[in-house]
Amino acid sequence: MGNFVKKFFLLSFVSLILLFFFGNAIEIPSEKALEFFYGKIYRTSRYDGITFDSNKMPLIDYKSHKGTHIGIVYNPLVVGWKTDEIMKKPIKTRKDTLEILNYAEKMILDSYGFEDSTGLLRCSFCWPRCGIKDYFYSSLGQGRAIQVEISAFKLSNDSIYLRNAGKLMKGFFADIENDGIRKALNDSSWWYEEYASKSIPVCFVLNGMASSVLCLNEYFQITKDAASETLVNFGINGIIEKIHEFDREGYMFYDLQGNVCSPFYERYTISLLEKIIQIKDNVTIRKYIEKWTKYQNETPYPIKALKHPTKRSMGMLAFQFIFFLIASAILYFFIHLFSERR
Repeated sequence: MGNFVKKFFLLSFVSLILLFFFGNAIEIPSEKALEFFYGKIYRTSRYDGITFDSNKMPLIDYKSHKGTHIGIVYNPLVVGWKTDEIMKKPIKTRKDTLEILNYAEKMILDSYGFEDSTGLLRCSFCWPRCGIKDYFYSSLGQGRAIQVEISAFKLSNDSIYLRNAGKLMKGFFADIENDGIRKALNDSSWWYEEYASKSIPVCFVLNGMASSVLCLNEYFQITKDAASETLVNFGINGIIEKIHEFDREGYMFYDLQGNVCSPFYERYTISLLEKIIQIKDNVTIRKYIEKWTKYQNETPYPIKALKHPTKRSMGMLAFQFIFFLIASAILYFFIHLFSERR
């Protein structure tokens, strides 16, 4: 028994060393593996809980969060997920095309939250994570809806879908205090909020903002519409204006409510910012991309995880430790077997 304990502690020590030096190298595959197993056990992966109504429009079951029941709801973001899933197929069938055209047509109906007077899509459910108790508007959902319309246009070449996208684009001019998604920072810098509600302070979610600007730019690249160009340019100015506030000792805040990014969301946000500077290069955005990328690449994963511990980062840490422990045990077994044969 004592010999077993000694071997276990030895293998654990070796595992910790491997985790420290090679945790970053297996960060992405281990994250995907953990997400897969966790999602299968608890049915919390992105596509779990998605059902369809009689019009073949997707709904998602958000269940309960922080003791508040959300339940089965429509969310334009989910329609964007399903559209993106289809558009990434190497070969798209007629059924795929008809599915996206159906999404694009139904999204701008009031039964799915579309408000014709503002061009906004209302998320008619609470969001306890941000303290939203009734409804909200989302720049990210709005942007994804524009992408759905653009996808429908690309598949059909019917300009009606571009007109639909134009209606959704105009929603970005509605201010948060007037039940919109825009926060004007100054005359030429605007912020488009992922969780916009006049009942709470502006959260300032960086990845939602960057993604919204990229969606608007897709519309501008096709239409060359002057209003969408303004939204893109003023949106990038907004990112430049606020980006320094997201820096925290080398890694980033998820929002300006004090929530820090997990390593996954930090990588994702960096990838969005890299696309932003392809639209309009800027030394300030580039500076933080380089700073956050350096932190991601050069800081050992255990330090990254322990600096801002979350269920996800601690789960990742445990998963990686077990992986290296098993690898160490297998290596020890073969070394022991080889030495005995000699």
